[in-house]
Amino acid sequence: TKVNMEIEKLIKSLIDKLKQCENELEVIKELNILCTKEKSYQTLIASENETLKKIIVSSESQEVTLKAFQLLANLCVQNSTAQKLVWDSCKDLIMLQLNSSNNKFVNVAAMILHNMLLSGTNSIKINLVLSSCIEQAFKIDPIPDFLHILLDHLICEKNIVECLEEKDQKNFLHYVYDHVQNDTSE
Repeated sequence: TKVNMEIEKLIKSLIDKLKQCENELEVIKELNILCTKEKSYQTLIASENETLKKIIVSSESQEVTLKAFQLLANLCVQNSTAQKLVWDSCKDLIMLQLNSSNNKFVNVAAMILHNMLLSGTNSIKINLVLSSCIEQAFKIDPIPDFLHILLDHLICEKNIVECLEEKDQKNFLHYVYDHVQNDTSE
């Protein structure tokens, strides 16, 4: 339709502005709004994820980096096509941020992974994600919300403990114990 063609032109023009580093925060905000409107918009923006990846890796502004990473996460909400596009080109970046010392980035990475696991993305190595999550749960205080949500999701998977190496099994059991203990003391 004519409206969709106009939106596609708008998205491409916004991506071009991002490539030229023009008004990055404003452009990211507009792209975030568009990705909430329709899956096809998410997918179109996700097809340009290399531009977002470049901003996340190279921006000197932590605010721009975080907003671009959050946009990447919003692209993955209930859209398996966009998830595949994002995961195929950004999995190393997502895992790097999951292991970051910055709670905000850990939270966004966990949100991306959680959305992908909910939709059944098969290319995620669950044992690697679970090991990273457990490690982070012991390093970060307070534990970011989506890290808890992701861990809860992973705990519900069948035979999840069997996926882990022995050292990770012990850490996992410590996490579960601490989690249960904290829930019962509240």
